Amino acid sequence: MKKKLLSLVLSLVMVVSLIPAAYADDANYWANFRNSTYNMAITDAATPKSAETTVEKWVKKYGSGWSASPSGFVIADNALVFMAGSTLKKVDLQSGELIKEATMFDGSGFAIVSPTYADGMIFCPITGGKIQAFDAKTLESKWTFTDELGGQNNTAITYADGYLYTGYWNGETKNANLVCVKASDGSLVWKKTVAGGFYWAGSTVVGDAVIAGTDDGTSRYEGDAHLFALNRKNGTVISDITLVGMGDQRSSIAYSAEKGRAYFTTKNGYIASVAVNATTGALSDLKSSKVASQATSTPVVYGDIVLFSAGSGVVPNSGGNGNFIVADANTLEGLYAVPMLAYPQASVLVSTAYLKETGKLYCYTTYNGKPGGMTLITLDPNDRTGKSAAKSEIYSAPGHEQYCIFSPICGPDGTIYYRNDSGWIFALTNNNAYLTALAANAGTLKTEFKAGVTEYEMAVPSGTKSVKFNATACQGGTVTVNGKDASIPVEIVDGTATVEIKVTVGDETRTYTVNIVSISNDSYISELNVNETNAHSSFKTLTPTFKPTTYFYGFYEVGSDRSFENIWAAARHKDAKVTVYAGENVDDTGVNSDGSISVTSNQFSTPRYAVYFQDDSKPMYVRVQVTAEDGSFSNYYVVMSMTAAAAEGRALLEKLQKESSDAVAAVVEKINTIGTVTLESKAAIDAARAAYGALANEQRAQVNNLDKLTAAEDAYEALLADQDAAKSVSDMIDAIGTVTKESKDAIEAARAAYDALTDSQKALVGGEKLQTLVNAEAALKKLNEQPGQTGGKDNKGNGDSKPGGSVSTGDNGMALYIGLSVTALLGLAVIPAARKKRG
Repeated sequence: MKKKLLSLVLSLVMVVSLIPAAYADDANYWANFRNSTYNMAITDAATPKSAETTVEKWVKKYGSGWSASPSGFVIADNALVFMAGSTLKKVDLQSGELIKEATMFDGSGFAIVSPTYADGMIFCPITGGKIQAFDAKTLESKWTFTDELGGQNNTAITYADGYLYTGYWNGETKNANLVCVKASDGSLVWKKTVAGGFYWAGSTVVGDAVIAGTDDGTSRYEGDAHLFALNRKNGTVISDITLVGMGDQRSSIAYSAEKGRAYFTTKNGYIASVAVNATTGALSDLKSSKVASQATSTPVVYGDIVLFSAGSGVVPNSGGNGNFIVADANTLEGLYAVPMLAYPQASVLVSTAYLKETGKLYCYTTYNGKPGGMTLITLDPNDRTGKSAAKSEIYSAPGHEQYCIFSPICGPDGTIYYRNDSGWIFALTNNNAYLTALAANAGTLKTEFKAGVTEYEMAVPSGTKSVKFNATACQGGTVTVNGKDASIPVEIVDGTATVEIKVTVGDETRTYTVNIVSISNDSYISELNVNETNAHSSFKTLTPTFKPTTYFYGFYEVGSDRSFENIWAAARHKDAKVTVYAGENVDDTGVNSDGSISVTSNQFSTPRYAVYFQDDSKPMYVRVQVTAEDGSFSNYYVVMSMTAAAAEGRALLEKLQKESSDAVAAVVEKINTIGTVTLESKAAIDAARAAYGALANEQRAQVNNLDKLTAAEDAYEALLADQDAAKSVSDMIDAIGTVTKESKDAIEAARAAYDALTDSQKALVGGEKLQTLVNAEAALKKLNEQPGQTGGKDNKGNGDSKPGGSVSTGDNGMALYIGLSVTALLGLAVIPAARKKRG
């Protein structure tokens, strides 16, 4: 028993000794491709929790395209370190600004793996079978190693105990080496040559062995690859396991000390594991399971599950594009899958930060498709059905959409770093201050609001003077707009404004920026050409010469053998839309049910429309409509004919011009017939406005009495306002009803409202209604002058008063008068009775 306990302690000591101290150091938090010798990308950092709380810390461009994008990242010397082209760069973790850079001996190739940090140095895998070492602080080059067989540098560098291990690839069937190099000086210690080489196949070190997988050495990916355990000091073979039918082994080898097994995936869609002797590194007990069409993701083992990504598969719930897969870590049975937007070729990042709070792991992965964003899958590690699993697209790389095979990493503060093939690097952090909704009383956002997106453009109608925002904060949040109360409207000057909407929750803040622009009425065309070739060239001469402010054109020299002509048309404004409509004598080839002609092709961002003659002995025409962002439009006409029909073509063009002029004249006439505006003018005004609105912008410019229509509309609105004001006063007068002394307030209010009316509004009230008010005022006065008032004055010159200074009313005086009278009569009756008794 004591021997077994001692053996266990020694094994644990050995395991700990193989993990570089730098891996636990925040300054060097992420030291290699999957952040440990064992390639388990597990962190306890507080990573972004949801789409709502995910926010860009910074976004910076450091490359372009999949072949020149930044490589994988490491965090070393408190900086994000990566290769880009033939340059090694150190970037500030908080701002993304470049700190330092150095020129490498060669380029970074496909840049699908990261450098490696250890012993104060950065080790860069560069193309041509090379490794170059740099001082991590100064980026001074220390040494360069070149393998004799060369090859692509698509395998991550593994560091252990002063040695570096990496492999190269020269082609599906060609030989390539796995090498061991001294980290101190770059000298070769040993090499292992295999057919097929090593591609995206990072190694791990357990006990005495370095464990690495190979390609299958065939031109496909269904052959027999090998999993080697090689003595890490001299390269002798400890174990050689043939992976029959599994195809190329293309993930890093992930080792679980808890399970005592190494896990990996293969290009033929297998998840596999082998038992590893913790002391010798010897391999045994190969297990495998075919779970997908392809897999290149480095597995992550947590408890009794193994997590990885793969292509379309056979695991329950699998999708056709690609999947995040959860398998049993012991049997490798696929338990369930979470379908992805595209095939996820990258490796998964797993955070345990919220396990105690939510009972779930937070798993982050990219996918090789647009938009090239970040997917979060949360899951209960004890759930074997997938019922607890939830997927969220927490980031969509707005403005930088591209494919992505990048394996994300994170910093000690939970910031996730990744890039896609656009060459932009995204630093995503968690922020609990966010909006749940954003709208305004005028205008609309050009893109759908999402809590995690903080930059927007809003289009408002032309002439809008101010906008009031309705910004709803998350629970416990407060909102300011441009530093002021959110209820205060934002003034728009010269059609634009920049608005900063700040959300605050505790000590966390997030700012949403909205750039307001007026909706454009630009309906001009920037290009209008005709040609007889399908290329964007050899254009014919239009008559007259094209100008954006000329709307009628002719081309009367169509080739005699032509059955169609090409129209090339593009709008001047980016938000305007071009539609080409078939006119007279246009064949229905390519013509839609609404009369529009389908785009035939595009060249240099200009669409081509093939327009076919119905009868090539006659002219034909098209109408090119350019619709502005605000919905207004312009029409450009192009008449085309053979030379023999040129006269007919010119006549057709004149006819179109006359129809346009006649439409303008009809609108002018409708406006003139409105005449003096009365409350009965509404139909005529509406008809004139509708006719004007149906005109194209170039026709509207020809309407020379638009001011009359505007004045008529204003006059009609004024009449309606007068009518409303007069009705309001009339209703107040009617509400007085039978006059009592309690009618005083209502009568005075009606009089004040009537006196505030204009003369024209008073006329609408009418003399009869006014007399009703006058009569009410007289009745009230009469009630207030009833007999019984003493007419006396108080010390302020007021009438009779009661104690406390209240003015006596007529009713109280009358009551007093009657009471005194009754008393007097009773007195007169008592006096004779008294006399009789005495007599």
